[in-house]
Amino acid sequence: MIGRNEELNDYVLKAQGIGRTGLNVMCCIGVFIFGWLLAVVFSQLGKKGKGWLYLVPMIILLSLSRHGNADLAFIAPIIYIVGCIHANVILSRYQSLARQRIAEIDQSASSAQSTDDILERGLLRAKVLRQTDQAISDFVNVLSLSGGDPQLLNLAGVQLSSAKRFGEAKQFFERAWETAKDEALMKQIKKNQAFAEKRMK
Repeated sequence: MIGRNEELNDYVLKAQGIGRTGLNVMCCIGVFIFGWLLAVVFSQLGKKGKGWLYLVPMIILLSLSRHGNADLAFIAPIIYIVGCIHANVILSRYQSLARQRIAEIDQSASSAQSTDDILERGLLRAKVLRQTDQAISDFVNVLSLSGGDPQLLNLAGVQLSSAKRFGEAKQFFERAWETAKDEALMKQIKKNQAFAEKRMK
């Protein structure tokens, strides 16, 4: 489990991921479209249901304000701002947990760090902390090591593809494919590999 924390693990392995700048830009734009983007932000944080908990009351309030309750319209932006603050609190928690886990990995001797530890550190740097260069360094180091969890290898390949390092990404997808047993993961790996190969041409 990444970072020994279920929420952080779900964010790194399952959520799309978002940086603080992106999160806040989405929140600001969302004020004008009455919370829809707040639902998107929470979804990217791996908390899809929480976004709807903010969006639905805002829609209800805006609907009521159209029927003669104009004072209620001012409550909707307040709910939205609370939602933006909540989203930032969640991201800050993920970032704190990621830094703690990276520190744990860094404190262990280099010889004690497994391939999965280095992959985990790279994914935390890339997806949670947005430290792309350091993450790429971790991923490149993994290429000289053996083994690796197929899901982590696949996600490392996705991050390398995002950084336009398609040749290295392809190597990660090939390694992930060799040990993957789950059909859904295998399908995802093949799709990611095809994308990387297409972009290499």
